[in-house]
Amino acid sequence: MAPLALLLAALPAYAFEPIQSLADPPRPHPEIEARYTPEYRTCLADPQLNTMRQDRCNAAELARQDRALNRVWQQTIARLAPARLAELRRAERGWITARQRQCDLAAKEGEGGTIATLLYGQCMIDETIRRTLWLERLPR
Repeated sequence: MAPLALLLAALPAYAFEPIQSLADPPRPHPEIEARYTPEYRTCLADPQLNTMRQDRCNAAELARQDRALNRVWQQTIARLAPARLAELRRAERGWITARQRQCDLAAKEGEGGTIATLLYGQCMIDETIRRTLWLERLPR
């Protein structure tokens, strides 16, 4: 038996997280969810919520989270040394591309249905919050 096959055979079945699909309840991300604005929570709690309204909720929340990210970006670049700033700008451009790719992929799971835009919007919100958290923790 090849060494890799031996290693894989020795791993217990529960060593890997199961693949999540739309049929599964979403995994909680408490740190990200804590950053959702009260306006977003109110919007999603609307008893008349439908796909179009939820898409508008997502768009408004993304705009709010993008503003929060931009505020943290400004604070971050103000405290970094010039060499670190150049690195961060390159990393930021890469992150923008990666976020787009990841959210396009998230939307593919709902391709052909109205849920695709909701998956895309939710992904963009969560990834923007995740980046804000990362920038806040970035050492000088």
